[in-house]
Amino acid sequence: AATKLGIAEQKLRRWDTQGVLVARRTEGGHRRYAREIIDGLAGSVSSVMPHASSDELDQAHQEIKEKRRIIQLLVESESRYRDLVETSHDLIWTTDAVGRFTYLNNGTTDIFGTEPSALIGRCFFDFESRPSHVSNRRFLSTLRKHGEVRDYMTHLISADGTDRWVGINARVWYDKGRIVGLRGTARNVTAQHRAALQIEHQATHDALTGLPNQINLLRTLEQSFTQDNNNGALLRIDIDHFRRVNDEYGHRAGDDLLVGIANVIRSVVAYQDATVYRYGGDQFAIHLSSATNEEYEPIAEKLLHAFRQFTPAIVGSPDRLQITASIGIALYPLRRDNIATLLDNADRAIHDASASGRDRFVVCANAGNDGERLN
Repeated sequence: AATKLGIAEQKLRRWDTQGVLVARRTEGGHRRYAREIIDGLAGSVSSVMPHASSDELDQAHQEIKEKRRIIQLLVESESRYRDLVETSHDLIWTTDAVGRFTYLNNGTTDIFGTEPSALIGRCFFDFESRPSHVSNRRFLSTLRKHGEVRDYMTHLISADGTDRWVGINARVWYDKGRIVGLRGTARNVTAQHRAALQIEHQATHDALTGLPNQINLLRTLEQSFTQDNNNGALLRIDIDHFRRVNDEYGHRAGDDLLVGIANVIRSVVAYQDATVYRYGGDQFAIHLSSATNEEYEPIAEKLLHAFRQFTPAIVGSPDRLQITASIGIALYPLRRDNIATLLDNADRAIHDASASGRDRFVVCANAGNDGERLN
């Protein structure tokens, strides 16, 4: 039987033991296989080349090895992905089609101040500082239109009541052309946002007095000039003989005096629709976005009176100083709406006030392209 099948006797004995090919035992203990079974097996074996079976087995082994390798790579990849997601400082999230969270990593603590499990079924804009339905609708509308949103900034209030500025990146998740969810990342950018605000504040405010500076004033005027039917006034204030303070008592004394003058101006316009600026050096400015003669002239008179009453003590000076100022007032709208023209008119008015003896104000309207002195 072994010879007919082309296998070793030992293998045939093993088959017999394992029940693969069972023999009948004779009284002498010999194995007897049914002739028709051996002939049938021998015929099927002879119809296949021996090396072909070996090649097929080798190919099967190679396929099994390749599948095992791929499975191992997938397991390792999933493990790396999970480690990255769970240890990321960024929030990684998925939602359903209407923006309700279905998965969040541990980044929720830094942004929302709570654990991921507490947020399942909620959305970003449940924590929005503004009306949440407005922000959520705008966000989802942008996503549906473009399929992706990058660096969407929103202001959230965390579970412990702390302000959070959050940058969101999101992408729509489709299935057969239908939106089934959203996925993306979010990052707590509160520190960067506050730093940017601080830089912006430093660029647009005077470091000494804390007042908005000339850059801020120009921005305000640009906005005012774009508004229709907006009658406004610009008051420029020049402190008389200020240079003497710096020359006689030093720049520290001059800085202290400027801070005091800024406070005087603030107090005069505290209840007015007015903004005070430090224009530069010893000059200040007041912008009245809506002003008539009955409003800006009384303010100028009050300023002059407040300066006369302000008698600061200067270190090194035996007497208190007497402060006066020259004020130039320019009005708009202009026939030629131009910020440069408005500023020139204010300069001309200050010059006229100084030339007329100081401690007074002059109004310069703009009937044409050149200013016209009113008083």
